[in-house]
Amino acid sequence: TCFEFAPDIPEAYALRGWYDSGGSAMAFNTLGGQGAGGGPLSDERKTLQDVLMYELPKLTAEPSGVYYTLRAYVMFIRRTGSLYYVACPDNNHKMVELAPGRWRCEKDDKEYDTANYRYILSLNVADSTGAEWMSAFDDVSQMLLGAPARDIAGLTAEDPMVAELLNKASMRQYVFRVRIKQEEYLGVTRTKHQILRAAPVDFTEESKLLLQEIRSYHAK
Repeated sequence: TCFEFAPDIPEAYALRGWYDSGGSAMAFNTLGGQGAGGGPLSDERKTLQDVLMYELPKLTAEPSGVYYTLRAYVMFIRRTGSLYYVACPDNNHKMVELAPGRWRCEKDDKEYDTANYRYILSLNVADSTGAEWMSAFDDVSQMLLGAPARDIAGLTAEDPMVAELLNKASMRQYVFRVRIKQEEYLGVTRTKHQILRAAPVDFTEESKLLLQEIRSYHAK
């Protein structure tokens, strides 16, 4: 990505004229876009480099997790393994199939003749400073793919319909609310990024946030 300061184009002159003639003093509404999981996505934007340098060190004092908001692209959705799991209708825990149309919940050890299907996706997310693998569960994944997991039950990532859903969700920019947390498994500590909410980028609102940052910078 290439950025040019004060480019010699009509749009830049128009924006500068608006800013100098009073635009710099305007009050802006904060971004209140509702993504999967609800709630505003109006927090200060972090880059992945910011997260690496400033947010990850906070995990020592915040073992329950650290949260950040990121504007980035979904580069790729991992297609190996299952894209969903069969979930208990009472508690959403994983179920195992006992026979066609019959499942047992691993949490309460009860048997069911109905089941839910919930996404569990692994996504490669990138911005101009880096890339990171993140997980996304059902609500976020439905927003990204535009279809419930039940629609792809029994299908693999190689199925044309599934491949189309995954391709449409890739190479698109979103605003993400993410939690980073360290988990230990078999003696190995790993840092995991889980997407809690997501929304397509509203470029008008993002521009307002950028202008607010510019105003804050010049005020220092």
